[in-house]
Amino acid sequence: MIAPFICNLSLATSVTPTNSSTYIGAGLLDLDVPSYTKRAVPIMTVTNALVILVAAVTGVLHI
Repeated sequence: MIAPFICNLSLATSVTPTNSSTYIGAGLLDLDVPSYTKRAVPIMTVTNALVILVAAVTGVLHI
């Protein structure tokens, strides 16, 4: 289950408040961190689902 994590790191959609890039991204968008997290979670959910689907189709992940 590391594939979604790696995908989201490469897409720079990390939403954890303990990550400094979250504060940088929120600052660049002129948002506070909770607002930024609320907007980023749906994007991360979709990318996680796509990575799991592609991994299952290609045989990397055995479901």
